[in-house]
Amino acid sequence: MNNAQPERAEILLRAEAALLLHRRLARDHFWAFCLYMDPDFFRRRPFLKTVADAFVRVDQSFRAGQPRRLAVSLPPRAGKSYLSTLFIAWMLGNHPEESVMRNCCTSPLYNKLSYDTRDILRGLRFHEVFPEISLKRDAQNVDGWKIEGTRQVSYFGGGVCGSTIGFGASMLAMTDDLYKSLEEALSDTINEKIWEWRHGTHNSRLEGACCSIDIGTRWSSRDVLGRMEAEGLYNEIIRIPALDANDESFCP
Repeated sequence: MNNAQPERAEILLRAEAALLLHRRLARDHFWAFCLYMDPDFFRRRPFLKTVADAFVRVDQSFRAGQPRRLAVSLPPRAGKSYLSTLFIAWMLGNHPEESVMRNCCTSPLYNKLSYDTRDILRGLRFHEVFPEISLKRDAQNVDGWKIEGTRQVSYFGGGVCGSTIGFGASMLAMTDDLYKSLEEALSDTINEKIWEWRHGTHNSRLEGACCSIDIGTRWSSRDVLGRMEAEGLYNEIIRIPALDANDESFCP
């Protein structure tokens, strides 16, 4: 019994040291952060690491003061919005003085994603990685909320063709699914409307070295992301098709 107690204490110390190392890695490396926040989800979806690595290159470009534009296309239910939400949280943890804009196909979807991102920053596991980050108590509205100690809104956005007057994105401007359906993506009228909104309202909110990520399900080469690709407006494009080379699901 006397020998068992020191061995047990050593095992506990090693476990604590491993946990502290994991938290440190999660702070510095985005994929490690994903695995720390939700290991079961991301271990079942290793294909998302390709997207996570591309996200990291966006962060590196921002740190270097070089605006970067990334496009990512993924089939529905792949986990793209969850990954994007965690990336925004991770970026704000590392750059709490900056701001993020996120626009979606509808206002209800924006509200959900804003709630999700805000809840992550409120959560215990996030606090274990970024203990110094907390939300400002009197500025937690879903339309736009702030991190304690910052002068500007940390997170804001809305639905496509909505207004973001009064706010500016200094770090990241993201669109997360610009279309509600295949019918919208095939409509020339809706495509033109979203294109004008993207290059008017959305782009007018970018400040300084703000980087851009457009992520979503692609329905047509004539959609806004396809048009931007055709005009050479992206630094990098990531595509994960719904079917692999054997015509099997990318994510059974």
